[in-house]
Amino acid sequence: MVSDLFNCYNKIGNGSFSRTYFTTIDNVTYTIKQYKLTTSNKMFDNEVNILTLLREYNDIICIPQLYNIDTINRCIIYNYVYGMSLDKILYDQCILELLLEQVLQTLHTIHHIGIAHRDIKPSNILYDDQTTTFTLIDYGLSHIITSTTHLPSPLSPSSLSHPSSHHSHSLIDSNNIVDNCELEEEEGGRREECVNINHCELGNVNSNNNNINCCKLKVAGTVGYILPHIVETQSYEDTKQLLSSDIFALGVCAYEYINKHKPFYVSNNSNYINSYRGDHRMSRLPIHIRDCIKVMLFTPHECYPEMLLYNYLS
Repeated sequence: MVSDLFNCYNKIGNGSFSRTYFTTIDNVTYTIKQYKLTTSNKMFDNEVNILTLLREYNDIICIPQLYNIDTINRCIIYNYVYGMSLDKILYDQCILELLLEQVLQTLHTIHHIGIAHRDIKPSNILYDDQTTTFTLIDYGLSHIITSTTHLPSPLSPSSLSHPSSHHSHSLIDSNNIVDNCELEEEEGGRREECVNINHCELGNVNSNNNNINCCKLKVAGTVGYILPHIVETQSYEDTKQLLSSDIFALGVCAYEYINKHKPFYVSNNSNYINSYRGDHRMSRLPIHIRDCIKVMLFTPHECYPEMLLYNYLS
């Protein structure tokens, strides 16, 4: 059993669904994420499958590098991710530029693979100031899209400027993709405003209206980082809207990093995008950064990450 390899646990987190530890073996530090007995097996299997799909992209984007799994004890072991969460970092324009560039690259890649993250928020974005690298973590709520309609086209690895990561040896072989499970998010003992999820697989997409024929995937994530229309209807209209919610969430994170508060009041879920606060700090930003964030906040459905990335880098 994999957990026998890790004799020295050091607890670093305790959430609603899992506990996290770190340990060092042969001078390599690992994170051990152990799901609690009260958490559904589907959530554990879902995150394992997604990290398996993403492992071949570790040299292109910065994501947790899956090392091994222990299915008996429901542990996921991956290389330790160094850094602080975005909500704990002091504002710096250079860091903001890195945030937009690197996380847009990550979103482009996972969207092209067919994965919607669905829980992008400051606590799930880690920054390592030693390597100037952002890492998008926590794929427990992510969804694997079965239809390829509206998925972005790939960027060549050479066009991505993300720092390379070292490969870790993965001992897992997962062939089947499992459904997400019904769950709610909670961190540090404090319940966040979260939307329940009731999963059903995305069906074929109608070429005329791009609506999902089979059934609709209901909303998951944290209110304030989900598109207002999605919160209001409690469903995704189509694949593109599902992916655009990730773009919107990154826009909220960028705005919040600058201004230290969210761009919208979220006390009332109904059409909270009308409560856009604006802020004088936004006007101080270079126009390419300001416009990029506004597109992510107000028209994320009209763009893909690579479009934003191209315009931003240009």
